[in-house]
Order: sequence, then structure tokens, then C-alpha cells
Amino acid sequence: MLVTGAVRAVASGVVAVPLPAALLGLGAGATYALYTIFSKIAVARIDTWGALFWSFGFASIALLFVAPPVEPLTRMPAALPRLLALGLVPTLFAYALYLRALRELRASTASMLAAIEPVVATLLGAAFFAERIALEQVIGIVLIVGGAAVIARRAAGATEGV
Repeated sequence: MLVTGAVRAVASGVVAVPLPAALLGLGAGATYALYTIFSKIAVARIDTWGALFWSFGFASIALLFVAPPVEPLTRMPAALPRLLALGLVPTLFAYALYLRALRELRASTASMLAAIEPVVATLLGAAFFAERIALEQVIGIVLIVGGAAVIARRAAGATEGV
């Protein structure tokens, strides 16, 4: 909430968080947690790319019914290179790295270290789009980076003793 600037927007009354939106956000967090748990089980049995193949394969089949991929391409065929880049870099490669981390780390550790994502997004927004970073965002960034550092240090300490 601090990193995204949502605290200021909600506190000032500029943005209200309707109950359905809050429930959808909680649902997204819960299902992402389940992804972590199921992926931890999967990468213990099959390799990272196999786990990605099956999870993305089933997701693709489900999405065919919700959002057929042909429709955006017929509207804007010039967007295909951007869509491919979006599918490969922040999706496929990000999940591959996450699943690889799950092979080496406890699920809770990998999940907490992945919480660095809003920090990176905020810093990239400032660097590439000249977005202003407010004080509460700096505080959020420091808290997330500090927490990730503590977790990484504990994880490193736990593996050294093995």
C-alpha cells in the first residue's frame, strides 16, 4: 500500500476501495499463494520448464474461453511484437525464475523475496516515465527491501548449517 501510493489516495478520499474490489484483491493474493504451494510441489517432482509448461498450458486453455487471443490481434496486428515481449519477459521468464527459486528455497521465503516486484515497478516508473516517488513510497520501498534482505540472510544462514 505504501509503495503504490494507495495509502495517500485512500486516506485523502480520492479513491475509495469498494468491497468487491477488496475481495478481488484478497482472492488474487490467496490464489497466488496457492500457485506458490502447488508450484513448490510440482518443482519437487518435475523440472522448472515442465512445471511452467503444464501451468501455462492449462491457463492458456482456460483463457481461450475467457479472452480469445485472436481478437486483440485482429484489432491491432502491429501489437504482436509487444504482446510477444510481454508474454516472454515479464511472464514466462519471471515465472521461470520464481519456480527456480522454489526449487532452492522454502515457499514462504521465495514468496516474500518476490515481494520486491512493486519496488522494481515503482523505480522503473520513476526512471522511464518520470513518475514522482512520494515519501510514503520511499518508506514502503525501504521496508520491502529491508524485509527481503532479512529473509535472504536468514535463508542463506539456514543453508550454510546444512
